[in-house]
Amino acid sequence: MKFVHGLQPQMDIKTAISILISSEFLQMDGLVDESLDYVNENLQEILLLPIDMNCMNSNLVKRLAAKVEIEALSSLKDKKDKLKSKIFMKKLEILFQDSQNLLSRCAHCSSLFTSSQKRWQLCPKGQIFVDAHGELSAPHVADKAFELNKFVLSLRAKKIPWKDLFWKLFACVIEFQCISCESKFTGSTLN
Repeated sequence: MKFVHGLQPQMDIKTAISILISSEFLQMDGLVDESLDYVNENLQEILLLPIDMNCMNSNLVKRLAAKVEIEALSSLKDKKDKLKSKIFMKKLEILFQDSQNLLSRCAHCSSLFTSSQKRWQLCPKGQIFVDAHGELSAPHVADKAFELNKFVLSLRAKKIPWKDLFWKLFACVIEFQCISCESKFTGSTLN
């Protein structure tokens, strides 16, 4: 009610989740944003409270995931896994909202790649040819039967935790460049 009357509500660790859920239910977007910011800043302390986090709907978890920095999420201690796995799941969902990050699987070597990586990655089992610039090329060929959602669900069926699944797929998306030879490589091939 303080927020409705233009006053700042007294937010603390014990009431933050309740205010967040109530403000979202009442469609008070400004208070939802303030609550999400507060929860993000105090997430570790909030997780230590005996609160059931299952009352947060998917939309709220996704909005919280967008605010939580990946370093903070990785160091978060959530013994009962009230929220950490859900945030990693939503981080993965957010990662694949960007069409540049969508993964395909090669029909020849089964490697995962993005559309931009297809231009520079070489397929070890691909057909080699010389491109217009005189460079050798062996591009990946996208498997038309591959569906990313089904792939993720199949990995989840193998009991792979959301955290590990996020890092596995994030490593396939992230690109690096060697400072010595200037060739590109993905995080999944870092070693």
